[in-house]
Amino acid sequence: LNSQGTDVLRFEDQFGDAEYVSPNGLLLNPYFIDVAIDQSGFYYLLDSQQGKIYVYTDQGKLLYAFGANGSQKGTFYSASSVELVNDKLLVIDSSKNTLNVYKLTKFGNAVMNAVSAHNAGEYDRARSYWKDVKDMCSHYPLAIIELANLDVIDGNYKAAMTTLKTIDATEEYDEAFLAWRSDFLRSNMVVMIFAVVIIAVIVVFVVKIIKKTKLWTKISTNKLYAEYT
Repeated sequence: LNSQGTDVLRFEDQFGDAEYVSPNGLLLNPYFIDVAIDQSGFYYLLDSQQGKIYVYTDQGKLLYAFGANGSQKGTFYSASSVELVNDKLLVIDSSKNTLNVYKLTKFGNAVMNAVSAHNAGEYDRARSYWKDVKDMCSHYPLAIIELANLDVIDGNYKAAMTTLKTIDATEEYDEAFLAWRSDFLRSNMVVMIFAVVIIAVIVVFVVKIIKKTKLWTKISTNKLYAEYT
């Protein structure tokens, strides 16, 4: 909420995981208790139900999630607060009375740099970062989608649609198709108008020729024809 009490995180997609059944048979939903925002506008949401931290862009796109409830290193008994200090993410576990400190991995850093470069309009840099991300995790959907989006920006619509089709990214595929169609119509508008004019002229010319033939004379003098004209 902002200072006026308005929800500024109104995105179409659901935050966190979908509802799930716990090992005890309980139906649970994500329960977010804290949020931190870095200088680039990335959101870090803490889900106390599963002990997970979800990282989103300012447009509501999920980048990745990590953490869990448990006793192993890196997990929580009761994660209660999250904060960013410089390049470190701090998470307090109120049950363990511990402060967990996290730093971006090479993968996470590449993802963040790719998003930031794209938002700044530096598409060549963004493409380079997304390729690095894909090299580290070839099945990471966001990298595949964003590389296809960059193809759309470059006008390589068919390449983008082919890529998006392989991962069943229907929404992004439709957007790429609409971009291709708009570009096609815009590029060929003069030719299409000229073609329509030529066809119209040909039709008029053919009709005039037909009207001069004996067949047209017989049709035009037919009683049935006269009744409906």
